[in-house]
Amino acid sequence: MYPAIASDLEEATSLMKFFAKLHKNNIDLGFVILRKCNKEFLGMIGIHELNEPMPTIGIWIKNSAQGYGFGKEALKYSLDYAKTLGYHSFLYPVDRRNIASKKIALDYNAQLIEPFHKVYTIDNKILEVEIYLIKI
Repeated sequence: MYPAIASDLEEATSLMKFFAKLHKNNIDLGFVILRKCNKEFLGMIGIHELNEPMPTIGIWIKNSAQGYGFGKEALKYSLDYAKTLGYHSFLYPVDRRNIASKKIALDYNAQLIEPFHKVYTIDNKILEVEIYLIKI
């Protein structure tokens, strides 16, 4: 199952604490995305399943911050960091209805490797997920 979208900073903080526990076990890396000028919370990015040959990347940007390139910028820094850890290929699941997320995949010349299938979030929302392969 996919996690529910954090509705506020408190939920995001709770999720980041969960990621921190996974990070201690070398399974996940989670990063908070902040606006540079004032440290406003914008979203989160995670690199999951570090124990697999191809970790999975997840990006969440709050609605009011979408469309400004924050997800793309956060992905660049996260991929650069992951590369220093020896990773070169990543799975990037995207809800096919989320054009901005698909655009990020295409900006990285990602290859569609798994066509659309329905998945459910923890809060029972339906996602129409496609999986892309990003190579760096």
